[in-house]
Amino acid sequence: PNPHAPRILYAGIQAPEWLGQLHLRTDEALAGLGVPKETKPFRPHLTLARIDGKVELADLRHAIFALSS
Repeated sequence: PNPHAPRILYAGIQAPEWLGQLHLRTDEALAGLGVPKETKPFRPHLTLARIDGKVELADLRHAIFALSS
């Protein structure tokens, strides 16, 4: 939510349709056990890091920017 103090670094992925179907079926099965259904849209991704506290991220920002060019 805050681009100046990110808490998670992730890579979005292009996933096959069956992965989205697996998500829906798992969500429905868990709802049957009393777990509330997910309200956010399904966005397949791979979490690379979770960031706790203040961390200097300038080098990481430059490296990510270099990948996108």
